[in-house]
Amino acid sequence: MNSDPGPTPAIILVTDPQIPQGVSPKSVILENRERGAQLVAVSCKNPAVRAVCAPTAAMNVEILREFSLQNELHELNAAAIGIARSAISDKSICVGATIGPCGLELPPEGDDEVETMIDAYRAQIRVLMGAGAEFFLIMNVSLPEARAAVIASDDIGAKQCIVIFDMDDDGKDEDDVDALSALSMFQSMGIAAFGISCRERPEAAVEILEELSPHAQIPLAALVFRGTDKDTISRLSKICPILAMYDVSEMPNNKTNVDFKEVISSEPQLEESDEDDNEDADEPIVAATAREAHFIYPFVDLSEEIRCSENLPEDILEAEDEPFGAYRVVIETEEDVAAFSDNQYMFDRPVCICTDNPELLEAALREYNGRALFDNTYDIDDETLSYFEKRYGLIRL
Repeated sequence: MNSDPGPTPAIILVTDPQIPQGVSPKSVILENRERGAQLVAVSCKNPAVRAVCAPTAAMNVEILREFSLQNELHELNAAAIGIARSAISDKSICVGATIGPCGLELPPEGDDEVETMIDAYRAQIRVLMGAGAEFFLIMNVSLPEARAAVIASDDIGAKQCIVIFDMDDDGKDEDDVDALSALSMFQSMGIAAFGISCRERPEAAVEILEELSPHAQIPLAALVFRGTDKDTISRLSKICPILAMYDVSEMPNNKTNVDFKEVISSEPQLEESDEDDNEDADEPIVAATAREAHFIYPFVDLSEEIRCSENLPEDILEAEDEPFGAYRVVIETEEDVAAFSDNQYMFDRPVCICTDNPELLEAALREYNGRALFDNTYDIDDETLSYFEKRYGLIRL
């Protein structure tokens, strides 16, 4: 008896070559132009391939700056899109772009700023949109980089983002960010799909995605590395409607019933809670710090007010032993936002931002690498808060 092969996901072909450290991405991409085009042409014969990512992961302006190529940002990104598009005969296949690391680091590891990171991604994404990129695959990045890229894309109206994190067997990335925290954060920001990969043990991705599935309100995806066994690919295909792959030669030539264009163009339909029922809500909300997911209720206990003064690190440490569910952080000035941003890595529980100023609230939300709470007793109008919910995943208490 033949076993059921299961559903056929839509495949995104990833074409970024390995670029050795210290080697100019320009030389690698352009030298591999013909090979890349050939890979695309051959791979797209598989009817399950519904999208191709141009090799743009190393084409961020800050990465190019390391090789004095920042003035060629437009030329190089447009050329990479052209390589992919020229090799595709089936015009129903989408052409997208890979978004990779930007080479900047936030405190405490570095001294770069979140808005500088957002600016770097915005510059690249704007060029890619102009060159015809239809979606963006954000991968091999840290959580702050991924969040900055999503905000940057939203700044210029590019909603079609797929975010994939590389995880270990325990569902954590190299910065100890857990998969559920990342899913909660990014699906609340309106991305098209969320996925993971497990470079060291690909079969672990199946287990992690199965655990994420009950919490996912958007399509799940997986990045499949070369050499992954067929059984693992088959199991991933049953969970994920989208697989990103470097090599599709092991995939059967089956058509997919997944409409990839619909996935990247549809507005995510996230579940919304009825504010009138919050006090009686039985279902917890998934909030997130930069590393962990936290299940909280709308009536969560907040700490005493913590102000963003020069004593903020000491105040956070002093509050750690208190029995509360979320930090109550007061933001009153732009200096408070900066202090909050620089010390956010110290918060071990969700953060409730307290301010009457919508500009300061948005500034803090852009800086915070988590899914923040907001105390509804503060006076910000409902329309503005709804916008922040949709764009930054804000949770109103």
